[in-house]
Amino acid sequence: MKSITLGLLGVVALFSSCSLFPREKVWLYYPQTHAVVGEEVTIEGRGFDKDGIASLTLLVKDMDGRVAGEYPLRRLASVYNGEVVLELSKFRQKVAFEREGEYSLSAVMTDVLGNTLASRPVQISCVFGTPGREFRSFGPSHWIPLAVLAVMNIFMVVLCRRYEVLRIYVPYAISAILWGNELIFHVWHYLLGSWSITSNLLLHMCGLAIVLIPFMLHSSNSRTRGILFSLLYFWGFGGALQALLTPDIGVYGFPSYRYFAAFISHGFIITAVVYMIGVQNYRVSYRTMWKVYAVTVVFVAVMYPVDKLIALFPPYEPGSYFFLVYPPVDGSLIDLLVQIFGPSPRYILGLLLLGLGIFTLLTAPFALSSFRSPSREGAEVSQVAEY
Repeated sequence: MKSITLGLLGVVALFSSCSLFPREKVWLYYPQTHAVVGEEVTIEGRGFDKDGIASLTLLVKDMDGRVAGEYPLRRLASVYNGEVVLELSKFRQKVAFEREGEYSLSAVMTDVLGNTLASRPVQISCVFGTPGREFRSFGPSHWIPLAVLAVMNIFMVVLCRRYEVLRIYVPYAISAILWGNELIFHVWHYLLGSWSITSNLLLHMCGLAIVLIPFMLHSSNSRTRGILFSLLYFWGFGGALQALLTPDIGVYGFPSYRYFAAFISHGFIITAVVYMIGVQNYRVSYRTMWKVYAVTVVFVAVMYPVDKLIALFPPYEPGSYFFLVYPPVDGSLIDLLVQIFGPSPRYILGLLLLGLGIFTLLTAPFALSSFRSPSREGAEVSQVAEY
């Protein structure tokens, strides 16, 4: 277990060090080369310079090298009261083609000193009528994997409670799938050119859950398992459930790897917690809830300066971990908190209040249940902070 953990963290550390010395300052990573697109396609990539960017442009050429179009690219930004608070390195924009054919796409960046850099060209084919692959919430590609995960978890609990031998193999299967998928996920991001220290470190709630879940499932120390279950129930289950209901997939709809990776990682976080509740009979109480909440507040206090310090490294923007510096640019419930409390760090108070409400709701089913089967309540979470 230790060697596998070191391997996973080693891959992340390797890519982190590589991101400090990026191969390119401007990168076009969607659509991918040789892709077949329709008359309209979403362009996605990243461009950054420590001194600042004057402009970003998409240059479209036909196969004879003639310029078929130039389109200004807008970087994603955090906006408050109509004003840009923080402009990010990532850009995403829809572009429409006038004619079918073969095209070469390049993102051209001009820095504030007038220097021009171009991304590696991406060769695509435009065929009108080709359906787009953007993910659409609550369409068939959304509710089908949710239904599959729900049925799978029900069968897992029923079979594991009936056949004790499965309790040996199921935890290994969950751990292998979670960590295997995570390793592939980081390699995929790096090869695509979209791996970034600002969002791909294992510092999100779900990333931390993926690291800790195998230890929860395989620890022979009941106290350690209880501590990890209490923490992962609120962090893992709460975070993964939200991620499954509102997936941050963007242009990577079915059948891209990013689509499957999102449902596998978050889905099996839920599966691990369901296994502990349905098969191992673990429970939480309001007492453990308050202890996990206290740990969360301390973690938020630590993560805020970490997010700010990340801006010292390429691509020179704050980290997005726990969304403490800026809300998701694609829109979320945090936008409402920004309107009520103001921009960061003021809306963090709203985040903590929202988190307390979610923690309370997650605890309510256990607190209200009149059925008291023999169970092992999550160990005292105050002990987490002592290690």
